[in-house]
Amino acid sequence: MSCRTEQTERWTYRFCPDPLSAPANRLRAVLRARLVDELTGQPIDFGLDLTTDRAGLTPRVARGGVVGLVGLPGSLFPQLDVSPVTVTMRASVPRYVPVELGGTLGPIVGFPDQFSALDLGDVGMHRASTTVRGRTLRRASLTATVVVGATVEIAGYWSTFPPANINPSTVMELPNILALSPPLYAPRPVGITQLQRRDAVPVVGQEKIFLLTASVGETRLRLSNRIGLAAGVLLIIESSDPVRVERIPIAGVDTASAADQPAWVTLIHPLLYTHRDGVIAQPANLTPPGAANSLTRAAIPGDETVFLNGMVGLTSGITVELDDGGGRPEYHQAELYSDVSDADGYFQLPPIARVAMVALHARRLGLTSPPDERFTPDYRLAESHFTVMFP
Repeated sequence: MSCRTEQTERWTYRFCPDPLSAPANRLRAVLRARLVDELTGQPIDFGLDLTTDRAGLTPRVARGGVVGLVGLPGSLFPQLDVSPVTVTMRASVPRYVPVELGGTLGPIVGFPDQFSALDLGDVGMHRASTTVRGRTLRRASLTATVVVGATVEIAGYWSTFPPANINPSTVMELPNILALSPPLYAPRPVGITQLQRRDAVPVVGQEKIFLLTASVGETRLRLSNRIGLAAGVLLIIESSDPVRVERIPIAGVDTASAADQPAWVTLIHPLLYTHRDGVIAQPANLTPPGAANSLTRAAIPGDETVFLNGMVGLTSGITVELDDGGGRPEYHQAELYSDVSDADGYFQLPPIARVAMVALHARRLGLTSPPDERFTPDYRLAESHFTVMFP
């Protein structure tokens, strides 16, 4: 402790302040990042909601999309000089896909006298999907007429908005994109993740009944029996509902009871939808894989659009497998971004995200196609509307 003397007109004071605490013993940022929109690069500073399961750390939000966790590192991680720790938080923003942020902090040489926060830099937030829907019409007279059976499809896209001095047509990307249902279960890195056709054929007579309701995020199911179930077997859940169907491999089966008795089954991925008691689950056999296509952009849980280096062997309505070699493959129904207008001229493309603009192409036999239209999906809304006008 160092002391000093302070003199006033009438009094003399001896001032002995406490020594300055070590950096790790002060309240400070432990984890920080800046959230930006991946399409525009602009910071997100509205509706931010942060959570963490690490006791002693408190979420904080600042201007310009800066977020983080604060606490007393010296008290929370006393062994940080020799042992690393994992620090995570979950960021949620309306109309964006929630994201898990974090990583490994430490070890830090000289701790607690030396400390620096885990800085993730700019984190691009993925927009929640929007559905492009509309109507195909023809301007043949003063009154537009409905065009039936017209194909509307995405002919190209832009990942970000091109600069004002660049002709958008020169930087348009090929439409090697695919819609997945349900959304992704796990993070999928670029390059090593392969997507390929893998049809799932249900095993006839092996239907299982849900004995208990399974909620979103759960991995354990209580089924009526375990006949034909084992680790690695694909389980199709609630196939009667095309909106809620899930296809998840089994991680393990409780074999404490007889095979024809109720059993607990554990999945390798948490459920994305709630499945009530009484719904049906059924094991399925996988056909040999088709041609592999690689992901060209990394994806996170919740993404419904994936970007590929090709579209070999891919059509609408098939089951596809995504696998990055980590032993946790996932299966989805795939849809191309194409639709045919119905008897009233209405069309609807699959949910789309992570594109700044798309080029929409329309055609119908016997009619002149209109020029391709550049369209920006409105990600603030669940639906974006577009009218195709044939000449």
